[in-house]
Amino acid sequence: MRNGSPLRQRAEAGWARSVHPAFRLVDGKAVPVRWADLVPAERGQSPATMGWHDVSAVRLHAGRPGRGWDGEPTTGSDQYVVPAVLAAVLPFAQGTVWVGQWIGRGTPALVGARHMSLWQGAREYEVVTLDEQVRASLLSPGPSPLMPDLLWDDGATFFVLTDVDLPSTLVGCTTPVPRALLGERRLEAYPVAGSDQVRA
Repeated sequence: MRNGSPLRQRAEAGWARSVHPAFRLVDGKAVPVRWADLVPAERGQSPATMGWHDVSAVRLHAGRPGRGWDGEPTTGSDQYVVPAVLAAVLPFAQGTVWVGQWIGRGTPALVGARHMSLWQGAREYEVVTLDEQVRASLLSPGPSPLMPDLLWDDGATFFVLTDVDLPSTLVGCTTPVPRALLGERRLEAYPVAGSDQVRA
């Protein structure tokens, strides 16, 4: 955790955005729905930088279903997306891997955690190392007691960012990590540029 922030280590070679799935109820079970399946065909657009309203024509947190879906995407750390992102990026990790959880969640304090502030204090995090216990918790199916909002390694190979207000996960990474993310079948991931205007 040099200089208190993973962002200062080196510039990322590329970015990928993984949008969180919506859900459709089938026989009482929640089935993931891809954003690409909800974009009207006549628009001919990729969801890479689109917001949820652009895709569904329904505002996020509107509290009602839409065409082809019953439940909107989760915001922040998603229990389906996190294990798949980890599976894609961890093989490329160099040195210690760090996990940050936003302190505003109101969850119990993490034992042995460090404190870190980013974006001029706009977000504050508890930070722990990705040891075997934390890794197992995050990679196992279902909810985890730790909800990672940040994930990075000492080698600055990747920097994973979610936000409690956003229905997608952004990953800044060096090659060949983007290819691994885009090839992870459990993710709906798209390549994006650092200059792209990504909508919520």
